Amino acid sequence: MCIKNGKLHIGWAYTRSMKQPKTSVVRGVDTGITDVFHTSDGKAIGSMKPVLDFYHNTVEPSFAGLSDLRNKKRSVSHYLRHHKDLPEDVRRSLIQKMDRLDYMMQTMDAPYRKKRRYYGMLDREIHKSVTGYMDGLKRDTFTVIERLDIKEFKKSRKVNGMFSCFARGKTQEALMKALNWKGYDFVEVAPEFTSQVCPVCGNLDSANRDGKRFKCICCGHEDDADHVGSINIRERAVNKDLMDICEKHRYGNGLQNALKDYYMEQNEIFKKQHPQGMVS
Repeated sequence: MCIKNGKLHIGWAYTRSMKQPKTSVVRGVDTGITDVFHTSDGKAIGSMKPVLDFYHNTVEPSFAGLSDLRNKKRSVSHYLRHHKDLPEDVRRSLIQKMDRLDYMMQTMDAPYRKKRRYYGMLDREIHKSVTGYMDGLKRDTFTVIERLDIKEFKKSRKVNGMFSCFARGKTQEALMKALNWKGYDFVEVAPEFTSQVCPVCGNLDSANRDGKRFKCICCGHEDDADHVGSINIRERAVNKDLMDICEKHRYGNGLQNALKDYYMEQNEIFKKQHPQGMVS
């Protein structure tokens, strides 16, 4: 509160209040790269592939050139330190070479310019994809997403640049903020094996998935791998047995083994009920 020009100015903080809608539709959402979002009802939204291709094909080689200059300077410096008896003219020439390399590194702005462009591309694709998901969202939809390790994707950015882990994490963080701001219900579920489990027969095997292609080696079910992931993500929020397993092992070890046992049991039941549907 302050008085300015004879007027009383009062400031206050507030939070936005939204009426919580009644949820009746549960939608699983797989956050990926080829499809930024793929929903359990079969909708694909956005793609990170062009953005990451730009990083790997343009940004990384540009920084590789910068790294090459650093290595050359380091090599010359090492040579000077270990050859004290060099003729003066040779020593002077090597020092001048180090100065030239140092100047080239200081004036080399292309790698950082390309990296800034990459950041912009990433932010635009995230915004477009999140907007695309929110625009088609009904008021009674309950969104289910994987529980990603925020620390890990931020670590990925620091250690090895903008790779898929960081891009997925940042995208999902933006989606959660949008859902929360607009008052939509959502929940995070355990991510283990969601892309490897057949939603038809319950067979859990990494061989079921090959990139974007999913083909169960047990029953032969075929689908888009991200769609399969979103179906299994949804199942973690509607299947009571899975919910109990995930909750029981939420803060301890043993979740992966418990899930493997559950899916093995479901697969055995399916094979007994559908012996003719097995892949020979």
